[in-house]
Amino acid sequence: MEGRWIKNQKILDDYIRFWFLNAESKIDRYTNWIIWASLERSKITGNTTILRQIYPKAVRIFFDVYVPKYLSSSPQNKKDWPVSVSGSGCRTSIASVMYGEASALAEIARICKDPKRAEIFSKWASFSRSVLLEQNWNPKTGFFSTIPSPKRPLVPDSVIQLKGECDLNARRTPNKTVDVRELFGFMPWYYSDPDKPLIPLSQARKYSHMFNYLLPEKIEEGFYAKWGLRTLPKADKCYNYSYTHGDCWNGPSWPFETSRVLHSLAGFLNEYKSKKELGLENETPKITSNLFGLLLRQYARQHTQTYAVNDTALISGSGHIFENLHPDYGYWNNRNIMYSKQATNKDMGDDYNHSVFCDLVLSGLLGIRNGRTESGIWMVLNPLLDPAFTTRFIADGIRYKGHDVTVIYNQHTRGEKLRVLVDGVLVAYRDTLGRLEVTVEAISDLKNH
Repeated sequence: MEGRWIKNQKILDDYIRFWFLNAESKIDRYTNWIIWASLERSKITGNTTILRQIYPKAVRIFFDVYVPKYLSSSPQNKKDWPVSVSGSGCRTSIASVMYGEASALAEIARICKDPKRAEIFSKWASFSRSVLLEQNWNPKTGFFSTIPSPKRPLVPDSVIQLKGECDLNARRTPNKTVDVRELFGFMPWYYSDPDKPLIPLSQARKYSHMFNYLLPEKIEEGFYAKWGLRTLPKADKCYNYSYTHGDCWNGPSWPFETSRVLHSLAGFLNEYKSKKELGLENETPKITSNLFGLLLRQYARQHTQTYAVNDTALISGSGHIFENLHPDYGYWNNRNIMYSKQATNKDMGDDYNHSVFCDLVLSGLLGIRNGRTESGIWMVLNPLLDPAFTTRFIADGIRYKGHDVTVIYNQHTRGEKLRVLVDGVLVAYRDTLGRLEVTVEAISDLKNH
């Protein structure tokens, strides 16, 4: 998603070809949604050539790799997730990714004039959605969670638990959704495309209250912390139980997971809460663009003001980025553990970027989102910014569907405060900071300039 804004398309074309067409790519090593991301990127570039090139291999990967692992509830990556409270099994993240990949393949199949496979993939997407909404949803906790598999040990030998009330075996009952709220439970909201949202608009009220657990006032029973979103609420009995490795999802803040939540929050605000007819205001009165801005600033601080053992940032404390950091104290937790053990790969975080940033600013904060051309909308602009605290901004040189786009906002300008220029020509404006649509007709009129 980060690379879709790069002007030079060759860079990401080569990257996509590597993962799909290189025999040594090991595309199945970790859970990923590269098919869906490739499709979303094509909506920004307006070019579907790379989709046609990877389509045959993407189909094989889906059926030869994704489906067997998904149906067997086996680990989607080599590490699995015993380090979370819910552990291994039918995980929310994998079911969500299966929906995203299947729905993307259905659309790519239509692009490639393959209607039979388009129908097959649409059915897979529907199946994955039904599993999530009917089985991964836990009405007791009001959250999506993992269903442990009876085929795997509930707690592997590598896990060392703290003494006390945290009994993972008791909490992980095979074939029953675990009673826990974990940050990756937000993953179904990641797929909020207006044409094919994972969570149907008609069911949004049932699940929308989940976002309330991101609020600062939910500091014990929710995920908010001083330095970043926790992966598990502090009030949980199994918060921060120990593990021989540092890759823990039971408390530490992961920029990677936070980026998925921020993407999901932006999608919720744009595609769900903006629709007054859904009646989500009563369910989520405090889930606004202000919360998105607060969490994005906190996320930016993770990237620029945190510390690490043997800090390699050019200015110490200015941006060493590794896997996970302490949510209360702001140091890179995993690196600290690796140094304390003098692990041979303790410096693996020197050139590490386990997150997304530019896309969250462009598509989230500034709200530059793909328009539905079949409905006459070329591009949508919906900044998640508070007018009371925003005086001006400019985003220039954005390559979108073969054109150069500039977005300008100046609070002190009379009249056209928010403006969109395409190839240097003003195509849309409004007098306040808010949602703005650029029409297909306005782009067609550029030929007259």
